[in-house]
Amino acid sequence: MSVMARHVESGAIPGLITAVTRHGETEVEAIGVPRDAIFRISSMTKPITAAAALLLVDDGAIRLDESVDRLVPELANRQVLRRFDSPLDDTVPRVGRS
Repeated sequence: MSVMARHVESGAIPGLITAVTRHGETEVEAIGVPRDAIFRISSMTKPITAAAALLLVDDGAIRLDESVDRLVPELANRQVLRRFDSPLDDTVPRVGRS
């Protein structure tokens, strides 16, 4: 059973349709609704941004594990809490991949 089917069977969502296209081939899976169901998508910003980002990954322009510093310089040289329970002013430079 697919992960998506478990969400429908548990009652978490009434139904879903997934579509994945790769190398010119498209696979569509409908669970709990007709494959040609018409429904409203209330916010398109996230799926469009995700699709654009994945196209950039596929083209090799960005990597999923790279730091955002190159793409958003305003976020470079970030500070993080010294410890999880530190006061908000007890910060140190972030250590990690650039």
